[in-house]
Amino acid sequence: MNKVVDLTTTNDSVKAQERIALQGFSVIDLGIPADKIDEMKVILEGLVQEDLAKWSNHPIYRDHWMVLNLMFRNKIFADLIGMPSIQEFVEKLLGEPFILYSFTSSSMPPNGSNFSRRIHNDAARFIPNYITNVGLVLALDDFTSINGATQVLPFSQIEPERPSEERFEAEAIEIHAQKGQALLFNARLWHSGGQNKSEASRNALTLNFCRSFMRQHFDFSAIAEKDNFAGFNDQAMKLMGKKVRMPRTLEEYYVPTEERRYQPGQG
Repeated sequence: MNKVVDLTTTNDSVKAQERIALQGFSVIDLGIPADKIDEMKVILEGLVQEDLAKWSNHPIYRDHWMVLNLMFRNKIFADLIGMPSIQEFVEKLLGEPFILYSFTSSSMPPNGSNFSRRIHNDAARFIPNYITNVGLVLALDDFTSINGATQVLPFSQIEPERPSEERFEAEAIEIHAQKGQALLFNARLWHSGGQNKSEASRNALTLNFCRSFMRQHFDFSAIAEKDNFAGFNDQAMKLMGKKVRMPRTLEEYYVPTEERRYQPGQG
C-alpha cells in the first residue's frame, strides 16, 4: 500500500473520494466566502458563551465549548447544511440519499481543549469496505500546532480497534487547514482534537452525515416539525430526515404516497 499522505487542498470531489478511500481523509475547499466564515465565527462564539452559562453546572454536562444542533440556533447554520458543494462531496462517498447525523461545533478554549481531545472515531459501526458515516470539520480559524489542530491517524479507517495512545502519538499527523477549508473524512478514521496553547479560542463546525436508513443523533424532524420546518429549504429538510419518518398511526399510513411521512426512494 502507498503510505504517502496527501495533504494538499482540493475542490474536486472525485480526488477527495480517491484520497478518502486510501488514507481516510482529504482537505477540501468548499468555496465559502471569507466574510461568511467570519460571520459564522462571531455567531458561534456567542452561542458557546450561552451554552457555557446555561449548562456548565449540570452534573453530566461534558460538551463545554461544543454547541449541539447548530441548525436550530441560527439560520446561517441551517443554510450551511444544504450547501450544494457539501452535498457534492458527501454524495461521492455515501451515494444518494443520505441524511444529517449531527451538526455541532468544536471550539478549543484558550489554553485548553474539549471532549474531542480523546482518541476516537465518529461512527460506531465497523463494516469492512463500507462507509456508514462521513465527517466534515469546517475551520473557522486557521488550524495550527499552537491552537489545537485536529490530529488524524492516516489509513486507520480500516481498523476496528482503537489504536494505543503510544501509536497514535507516534503516527498521527496534524491537519493545518486554513480558515474556510474543511477536513472531510471517513468517520471510522481515528482522530483527536488538539490542545490549544494560545490565548485565543480556535473554532470549527463539525458535521456528520449518514446513510438514510440510520438513526440520527437527535430526532431532528420532531424538533423542526414544532415550527413546521420554518427557515429550512427543501434540501435541508431532507437532510434532517423529513422524508424518512415512520408513520405513527394507521391514519398516517393510509394516505396518498406524496403525503406519507416516509417518502419512496429514501434508501
